[in-house]
Amino acid sequence: MRCFSYVHPSEGIFVRFVVIECRGHNYIRIHKEDCVHVREPGTSTKSSLWHGYFDTFYDAKEFARSLGERVKECTFCSPRNY
Repeated sequence: MRCFSYVHPSEGIFVRFVVIECRGHNYIRIHKEDCVHVREPGTSTKSSLWHGYFDTFYDAKEFARSLGERVKECTFCSPRNY
């Protein structure tokens, strides 16, 4: 398994991850914490629930898989690239 760093290599910035449970659409999406689609973990709406923070992409992905729905990655913030 490839390991994903949580520190941006060129800037040394600590990056955390958030998992959004999209209950109405039956999938889970992983985001970087600074993505425009992210709200504070623990936030809940009619169709979504935000979980986090996760220190590594791997931790976020493992948690997302544990929820039992399809797991996607945000195409806007590209969390795998950190």
